[in-house]
Amino acid sequence: MFKLVTMIAVVAAIAGCSSSDSAPSAESTTASASYTGSASVCADLQTIADADERTRDPAAQSWEQQRAVILDGRNSGLDAFDRAIGDAESVRDATLADDLEAVRAFTVDTIEAVRSSTNFDDFSAQIQALDSTAAAAAGERLNDYSIATCGFPLIADGP
Repeated sequence: MFKLVTMIAVVAAIAGCSSSDSAPSAESTTASASYTGSASVCADLQTIADADERTRDPAAQSWEQQRAVILDGRNSGLDAFDRAIGDAESVRDATLADDLEAVRAFTVDTIEAVRSSTNFDDFSAQIQALDSTAAAAAGERLNDYSIATCGFPLIADGP
């Protein structure tokens, strides 16, 4: 149940890596999507991945507990997105910056849904009303980039 919350909060809220040029897999990208490797971007993505991992707190069983975990970590995740966007722009990687901006915008909308929801069903209804198409595609490309360039997934598998 909370895997959706976690994925959306990072894709959806929020790494040690090499500086090599790698492109995400063709399966989840458009023909024009390619990225430039950057250690600073990888470090920012690690912060985002860590924020995602923290939202998977196994002790947070109720909606209120999960909601608190997400809201408590929102600023560090959004700050990491802001740094990653700036770092992508500094290496003149507009595609990476655009994907980060799309996921960050959806993350902000998701956090607002978490904040204003009184229960999980209310949250689910609000999330279903959002258009996640661009953020989902951008999130897949970012995850592929993170795996290929930084050596870790942006969004971990798990409950």
